[in-house]
Amino acid sequence: MMDILLLALMALITSAFTAVVGIGGGFLLLVFMVDFFPPMLLIPVHGFIQLSSNASRAFFDLSHVKWEIVKRHAIGATLGGLLGSLSVSIFPFDYLPLVLGSFVLFMTWRPYDPRKSRPHGTMLWMGAGQTYLSFFVGATGPLSYPLLLRRALTRHEIVTTHASMMVVMHLIKVVGYGTQGPALLGYWDFMLSMSVGAILGSYIGKGFRGKVSEKAFSWIAKGLLTMVSLRMLLKFFLPQIP
Repeated sequence: MMDILLLALMALITSAFTAVVGIGGGFLLLVFMVDFFPPMLLIPVHGFIQLSSNASRAFFDLSHVKWEIVKRHAIGATLGGLLGSLSVSIFPFDYLPLVLGSFVLFMTWRPYDPRKSRPHGTMLWMGAGQTYLSFFVGATGPLSYPLLLRRALTRHEIVTTHASMMVVMHLIKVVGYGTQGPALLGYWDFMLSMSVGAILGSYIGKGFRGKVSEKAFSWIAKGLLTMVSLRMLLKFFLPQIP
C-alpha cells in the first residue's frame, strides 16, 4: 500500500510539473518507477500513466490544441508503433537500465538551444521515430518539443498540442504491448492510483502555468534526472548498490 501511495504521489507531482513546464515529468516518473516494476512491464505501465496524464492535460485546455500538427504527428506515430511492436520480442530488456540511464543523460544535457535549433524532418517523421523509440526508452516527449518551439505558438498551445501528440504516441505504445495484458492486470491497483494522481496533477499544474519560473523548474528537473539516471547506470554495472 505504501508503494502504491508513493507512486501515486510521484505521478501527481510529475504530471503537475509537466503541466507547468511542458516536458520533463515523464522522464522523472519513468526513472522513479524502475525499482517498482519488472523491466518488461516498466514501459507499458509508464505508457498507461502517461496516457492519463497527457489526455487530462490536453482536455483541460482543449481549445488551445493545434490539431493539424497533431494529425501529421499521429500518421507517423502509427508507422513507428507498428515497427516498435514487431521489435519488442527481440529487445534485450535486461539492458533497459543501461539504455534508459544513458538516454536520459543524453536528452538532459545535450548541448542545444531549442529556440535557435533547426531540427531536420517533419512532424510526420518525428512521430514515426519518436514512437518507435518510446517502445524501449519510454519518455521520448522532449524529442519533438523543439519543433513546436520553432512555431509561432503560445505557451498554452505548445503544452496542450504536445500533450495531444503524446496521447496518440502512448496509446499506440500501450496497444503495441497488448501481449503483456495478463501480466499488466496484476498491477491494476498501481495503474489506477497513479492515473488518478496524474489527472489531479494535470489539473493542479494548469493553475500554476505562467506563474512559476520555467528556468527554475528546468534546473531542478535536470538535477533530479541526472541523479536518478546515474543511479540506474551504477546499479547496472554494480548490482550490489542499494
